[in-house]
Amino acid sequence: MLGKKLKKIREDLDFSQKEFADKLETNQQSISRYEKDERQPSIEFLQKLYNLGISIDSLLDKESSNREPSPTPEEQRIFEVVKKASNGDMQAVEQLQFFVDCLRAKAK
Repeated sequence: MLGKKLKKIREDLDFSQKEFADKLETNQQSISRYEKDERQPSIEFLQKLYNLGISIDSLLDKESSNREPSPTPEEQRIFEVVKKASNGDMQAVEQLQFFVDCLRAKAK
């Protein structure tokens, strides 16, 4: 169950297993084993997923907590692009957050 969800997340991010492994500081074989449910991820691995903006609650079938929803893979990509392009300009980052919040509200 967890393996299928992890694979979907990786594919939604448009990463190969190798690229995903590199992003999460692990190896491709571990990603493959997680996706096949041959191995369960460690707490450290789950923390790295969380740091990428991936909701651990949804990955583990837990009800959402009261915190803000994790960014979707598309939103995470946008954040990464803006972060690189903004050169530390927090006003640009805040404008992007406002835009994303508007999109989320429109989608409801």
